[in-house]
Amino acid sequence: MADHDVFESLGRNRCGPVVDRTVEAEACCPERCGADLLRPTSYLGVVADDEQWNGSDRSSDSVGQPTRQTHAIAGRQNGCETLLRLGERLHGHEHGDVHPASVGSVERSARTTVSSTRVDRRVKTGGRKMTNQTSQDITIGVIGAGSWGTTVAALTSGNATTRLWARRSDLADEINERHTNSRYLPDFFLPEQLSATSSLSDIVGGSDVIVMAVPSHGYREVAREVALHLRPWVPVVTLSKGLERESQQRMSEVTAEEMAGHPVAVMTGPNLAKEIISGQPAASVVAIDDLRIASELQRLFSTPSLRVYTNPDVVGCEVAGVVKNVIAIASGMAQGMGFGDNTRATLITRGLAEMTRLGLELGGEPGTFAGLAGMGDLIATCASTQSRNNTVGRRLGEGETIDEIVESMNMVAEGVKSCPSVLDLAAAAGVEMPITEQVVAVCHDGRSAKEALAALMDRDAKSELH
Repeated sequence: MADHDVFESLGRNRCGPVVDRTVEAEACCPERCGADLLRPTSYLGVVADDEQWNGSDRSSDSVGQPTRQTHAIAGRQNGCETLLRLGERLHGHEHGDVHPASVGSVERSARTTVSSTRVDRRVKTGGRKMTNQTSQDITIGVIGAGSWGTTVAALTSGNATTRLWARRSDLADEINERHTNSRYLPDFFLPEQLSATSSLSDIVGGSDVIVMAVPSHGYREVAREVALHLRPWVPVVTLSKGLERESQQRMSEVTAEEMAGHPVAVMTGPNLAKEIISGQPAASVVAIDDLRIASELQRLFSTPSLRVYTNPDVVGCEVAGVVKNVIAIASGMAQGMGFGDNTRATLITRGLAEMTRLGLELGGEPGTFAGLAGMGDLIATCASTQSRNNTVGRRLGEGETIDEIVESMNMVAEGVKSCPSVLDLAAAAGVEMPITEQVVAVCHDGRSAKEALAALMDRDAKSELH
């Protein structure tokens, strides 16, 4: 992470133990609906990385209600009030438009400064004014105000009340007062309805969904602090595309350890923050093996310019997101050395083979690696100059040292941190990953990009399919 401040000592605010982990979902018919809109007493949280669902299950039956703490989210749509109770799972219901995708188009306007004229982009809401009273009165807490965390918060603020946690109080003040994040997204305005705070306990304790947008190397520390203030059963969405160095655990595994009893989802895909926040058409994936929760999250994250798909393969989506960063470094090295499209296409396709081999060995599904989380994210990261990992590789190929590159960057390139963990994970699984091996050698063992490429080309010839 960019900083390593120690969190303030905050009082523990845990609720009572979970006795019954079932949920109750109630749906009222229009003629039975009351006039009052119930406000939620529980929260949903999402965790995101510092870089970036087609569920149709609708349930109207009642199941067991938790005997201890029960939290309700209620919303009215088309004259009907629908009540969702959050137990261990966030259930869907028969009204498919309960969480309409109301984040709208992006309006561009010229802003003149003292020294120059530049184009800024203000995220709007479908041509209509948004207020903090959203259609469902759900509160989303996004933990991490880097480029991707801020972008996700800007998107969801049109669908639900959204609050963004920034470690630095001056950044939180800037977001609230100027509606900008000049450090990570200097050319963009943020929605006026998006608010920020530097108080972790305040934002976590008041959220129905938590989104984690924290780099992998500092993830556990933040997750542990979040857990002190998290209400029972609140879903957690992780955006981080990395592995923990010591344990080789994926972020969903770290989340499950530090926030036991909470549903954990992963949001991933070809999502370059500046393109997403500017309103360019794109797609993403929310991975969780519970279709009802996936459907709710799909509605919360979808906008007219961001199409969100669901995928039950959490393992495959996370492995793909981690490995593609490593392959992007290799692709960047080839570019920095002056090689053309043939070389980069070779690295991308053989990198996809490495990603797939490891993912399948760990339990992922084959289709995931041909989809948005796999091939889609790999292409975007390897081809884009906006990618931090690709940029690191290009500068390595041009002759800079890894220390010089890291020192000059204000954001984390996950591939540099994660590549040794990927290699360790592959070795434990008995999976051969030659490109990853050479990236580790360049980033951590002092090998030059030229030597790494020569080592790859000198490997024994073999079948492409084995």
